[in-house]
This record gives sequence, structure tokens and C-alpha cells, in this order.
Amino acid sequence: MTRVENFPRGNANHDKLFEVRPLIDSVVPSIRSEYRPTKNLAIDEAMIPFKGRLGMKQYMPQKPVKRGIKVWECADSSNGYVCCDLNVYTWKERNANPEQGLGYRVVHNLTRRLAGKNHHVFVDNFFFLQFP
Repeated sequence: MTRVENFPRGNANHDKLFEVRPLIDSVVPSIRSEYRPTKNLAIDEAMIPFKGRLGMKQYMPQKPVKRGIKVWECADSSNGYVCCDLNVYTWKERNANPEQGLGYRVVHNLTRRLAGKNHHVFVDNFFFLQFP
């Protein structure tokens, strides 16, 4: 994989994931095109174990994986397969609407391609409590 140029920190176009963005941008469309989800879907967070130095690493003492990279995912409830979309949590989003909480934005972004296709989307309390 060739190295991708990144904008400096502070620039509006800076991407914390610039080194892995080509991989993410090729895997996610493949998942969407090849897998047909069942009716019941779940939005949840997952942790990718990581103990190195990274500015967006999370520490969650109640989780089985305590340190790592947080990923929001839309998974098929019947088998847990990530079926529609995933987003790596990189802390603050630029140009995010402050009226909409993080939970609302995550659910909206992960399910916008499913609108009108008669899916049931399940979320836990974190997402439910943050809807406007």
C-alpha cells in the first residue's frame, strides 16, 4: 500500500485515519455489496485491541477489551456480521451539529442507506438516551 499524503493537524481536511483510509474505503463498499442483511439489525460499539501509542485510543474499564480503537458498527442481529457500515471513532467531528448528540449522529450515519427498506434497528441505552 502506498503512503497517502495528509493535511497538517488543525486543517479542516485533516484525517486521523489517513494511513488506513484506503483500506477502509475498499472494505466497507465490498461488505455492503456482497452481504444482504436480515430484517433485524443492531447498532453498537466494538473495540479493536490496541496497546500502542495513538491519539484516539480509548480506555473502557468495564469492557472485556479495555484499551483499543472504538468502532461504531451496524451488524446483523442473527449472526453479528458487520453488514452495512462501520465508523472508526476519532473523537470530535468537525462541522457536527451540536443540537444532535453523538448517539443520534452515529445511528443516522450507519443506517441512512437502509431508509425505507423495512429493517428493524436495535440500539442500546447509550444511543436511545441521546436522541433529540
